[in-house]
Amino acid sequence: MTSTYSGDGAGLTFRTGDLPDGLRLAVGGEIDFQSAHVLRARAAGPAADPALARLVLDLTDVTFCDSSGLGALIALHKTRAAAGGRLELAHVPAPLRHLLRITNLDEVFTLIDEPV
Repeated sequence: MTSTYSGDGAGLTFRTGDLPDGLRLAVGGEIDFQSAHVLRARAAGPAADPALARLVLDLTDVTFCDSSGLGALIALHKTRAAAGGRLELAHVPAPLRHLLRITNLDEVFTLIDEPV
């Protein structure tokens, strides 16, 4: 299933897929000041669902992420932890991986590269 949100200049795309023990949410576009709230809103339900063992954000198609985007990812991580689950970031693009590394958030998030 694919949905696109382009209001307020956000331009994010989302695709969902079931995993044996959770949900995969593929995100595409720029996660910035104008779109971070869209990511948070779109992923809030699954992030808070205690029935999901895993929530995997597939970031293959993310082209940019700023501090607002990092804030959205941190908020989703906290929501997942409160629900007793985990948030995994899959296929993190090199610039975002570098940003996670220099902010030490690579120690907070589970980063995966294998197919999901």
